[in-house]
Amino acid sequence: MKEEIKYGNRWGYLAKGFIMTLFLGILYAWSIFVVPLEQMFGWTRVETTWTYTIMMICFGCGQLTGAFWGKTFGQVRAITIFGTLLAVGFFLTSFTSTLVWLYVFYGAVCGYTLGVALNNTLAIAPRWFPDRSGLALGIIVMGFGLASLVLGTLTNYLINTFGHQVAFTVLSVLCLIMVVGMSFFQKVPPPGYAPEGYVAPVNESADIATGYTRGQMLKTPQFWAMYGWNMANHLAGFMVISLIAPYGISVGMAAALAAVATGLFGFFNALGRPSVGALADRIGRKAAMIFDNILMAIGLICIAFLPTIIDPFIGTIIGAAIIGLSFGGSISIGMSIMRSYYGVKHVGANMGMMATVDIPTGLIGPMLAAFVFTNLGSYFWAFIVAAIILVITLFFPLLIGKPIPVSERFPEEK
Repeated sequence: MKEEIKYGNRWGYLAKGFIMTLFLGILYAWSIFVVPLEQMFGWTRVETTWTYTIMMICFGCGQLTGAFWGKTFGQVRAITIFGTLLAVGFFLTSFTSTLVWLYVFYGAVCGYTLGVALNNTLAIAPRWFPDRSGLALGIIVMGFGLASLVLGTLTNYLINTFGHQVAFTVLSVLCLIMVVGMSFFQKVPPPGYAPEGYVAPVNESADIATGYTRGQMLKTPQFWAMYGWNMANHLAGFMVISLIAPYGISVGMAAALAAVATGLFGFFNALGRPSVGALADRIGRKAAMIFDNILMAIGLICIAFLPTIIDPFIGTIIGAAIIGLSFGGSISIGMSIMRSYYGVKHVGANMGMMATVDIPTGLIGPMLAAFVFTNLGSYFWAFIVAAIILVITLFFPLLIGKPIPVSERFPEEK
């Protein structure tokens, strides 16, 4: 109670972060634009997939440099500035008539500004909740996952009723109101903040209030084991995000049902973030990582086989639900483990480094699927290859030991 009086209600700040990530999740509406844009301009699946790939590369770069902008302007002000630029990017995308225009404004501008805004939004959450970092991060990134359900359904309606130009414009206005507007009410906790009575658990970094710089973190083998695990999961996750709507259509679903499938993927993606994050708090990060990748592999097998075995819609939903749970959970685990192993002083920079996994996976995942579809007329083997990669990387979490204080690992570096 004393802490709330002094600093304000930390759950309120978490709620504001949740709202911002919900509307930053505009990223997940992309697959709904694919078919309408191809039909209007005559573009191929590979050409439209490059839009998503460019966006994911720039998104990763934005997350990587997000800590720099957070230090330059302050984390809250960085959200305000780059949230505004994101809204401008979506508005300019509404004038799309060429692939170059689409690549520049939707891919590069929206991707980069989204990455910066998200990095700074996520960096605030674990600092308010040292006692429940997995759950807190899960809740705040749940908004990012719910976006495809909330904004995906809205986007599909706007495209069908008014066209893609109006859809992009409405999304830009929503971003301006709900991200930029909410940022004026957000607050960063003071250094070393902890709720009253909090005692750090034994599986947490002994120097949690300080911790590793990005350069020090990159010298640890644990980071690269985490990075490899995260890469396998995100390759599969981003591949499915980029194709869920066109995949549904390819197996016989109507466009409206394909949009529903996209929304339900988002729902389970969102559900996986707090639930798997809370699970990681309970059973430990290592066990949660193994569980999460097994879940992803099962989901890929289901989405590859079930649509033709039982029913296109039901089979796709079952696979997408399992994949969504795993993908959402991997984000919570990946972000919270940065805090547990490497401290909070440089958590924005460290999370940004982990988020660069989105650059190669944002390129390889969607393009692998597009290549397979273009040459074989089906996404089946793309799902199978991704599942095999998940199985191969299952041992990566076993390479992660207990957190080691930075003073012990780097005694010569002050």
